Amino acid sequence: IDRRANELGITLDDAELDAAVREIKADYPEDEFEQMLLESAIPYSLWKDRLRVRLLMEKVVDRELVQPVNITAQEIEAYYKANEEDFAVKDGSPPEMELKHHIVEQLRLEKVEAAYPQWMDGLRARYGVEINWELWEQFQRTDAGPNRQGKE
Repeated sequence: IDRRANELGITLDDAELDAAVREIKADYPEDEFEQMLLESAIPYSLWKDRLRVRLLMEKVVDRELVQPVNITAQEIEAYYKANEEDFAVKDGSPPEMELKHHIVEQLRLEKVEAAYPQWMDGLRARYGVEINWELWEQFQRTDAGPNRQGKE
């Protein structure tokens, strides 16, 4: 995905990453976020690197899979009819635009989820994934803490 992002010219700058970090931390009471990382034995730098990867992946998926999705009026109508009981509201009905937006988002999600495995297979075939088994084994040995010993 990183290679595809480079090919598409998709980047994630530090300001975007910092904004995402602030947004995530805002969901935690003061110092609770750092405490959660400590309890999970996850270094902040590793967590932040993984967040960067996830955000970049989201941008690539958005460009490659989400944006090209086309939802027709017929699909909206068919989805509504198939799930009409889910949209029933006791005190009237939800605003029509809100309902359409919900249905469009659900249909888009379903289409993206359906397309994702084939897209990922295409990326694997195009870019090739190689595993450095020697480095992997070395990592496994250094990662063998008290919870990992004897489980191999």
